[in-house]
Amino acid sequence: YMSRNGFHCPNCSDGISFPNKFAHEVFKQLYSQISNYEYEYSPDWIKPKRYDNYFEYNNIKYIVEIDGGLGHGKYVIPNSKKTLEYTIEVDEYKNRMAKEHGINIIRIDVENDNDKIKNCFLKSKLNDILDLSNVDWNVCFINALSSKKVETIKLFNEGIKNTTQISQMLDISVSSVEKYLKSGTNYG
Repeated sequence: YMSRNGFHCPNCSDGISFPNKFAHEVFKQLYSQISNYEYEYSPDWIKPKRYDNYFEYNNIKYIVEIDGGLGHGKYVIPNSKKTLEYTIEVDEYKNRMAKEHGINIIRIDVENDNDKIKNCFLKSKLNDILDLSNVDWNVCFINALSSKKVETIKLFNEGIKNTTQISQMLDISVSSVEKYLKSGTNYG
């Protein structure tokens, strides 16, 4: 509720929604079933936009988009330049581009509550493709509460100065690492 209404902590907010973090935690537990997993997948043909998750399974390519409460024709931040119609157009464009590039797209409509978000995954097409029975949903929920910005700054302060290494450790882009470190410097 708070972030949807423009409230967030400038010190620790990393700009990644809870549902996207939750999905990323789910995929981390599915690594043994899938190949070529990529979080925040942004091939040249979609830039500057990106997809939430990409993976391959049985030589079939998949994109999984997590449709939370913001955007997707549901809700926009008050006083934002983005309209509900615009958010629908973006989703349709991303669906079309994935299809044109031979990638199956799965959209999971989620809610931010632990039990509800779990059920959204279990009712999705993803559960028809992969075995989700061994996912530890509580671990996903707890880890999704963390801030990638705070984790990035902590690693840097612990002596890891290589942005590529930090990006690999946290499974985020180098540009996100650089943005978080710059922000951390600005806030001391």
